[in-house]
Amino acid sequence: MLRPGRRSSAALLLAALLCGCEKSDARFAKRARLPAGRLDLPSTPVVRAAPGSSVVLAGWALSDDGIAEVNVYSDGKLLRSSGARFPRPDVAKAFPSVKDSSRAGFHLVLDPAETGPGAHELILQARTNRGAVGELGRFTLVATPAP
Repeated sequence: MLRPGRRSSAALLLAALLCGCEKSDARFAKRARLPAGRLDLPSTPVVRAAPGSSVVLAGWALSDDGIAEVNVYSDGKLLRSSGARFPRPDVAKAFPSVKDSSRAGFHLVLDPAETGPGAHELILQARTNRGAVGELGRFTLVATPAP
């Protein structure tokens, strides 16, 4: 048992370990910067799509670590990925100090048949070059069955 005014080697060891954890957490936080961004299209929470139509997904994503890809999930399953980056001068103007902010745009075109008929929750996520993942947006796609 520790008495007031005395320090044991166990207490010093514990203090050293705690300091090491804080430093490790800080290094991890620096390595795993979450991406920021937004899903601009579709602009409504529910999209109804008929057979033969297409659904455009567009927006932007950025991170100090760079964006590796934007992924689209349907009901929790990966539907599509895109690594293509498109010019977004508005994002570059708003975030001039962030790496690759001038090419923060993404654009995907989905065929509603890929999800099957019915209502499906679609989630868009960006993944940085260091593996951090952040959600950009979500919506419900209601695909009508083919006649």
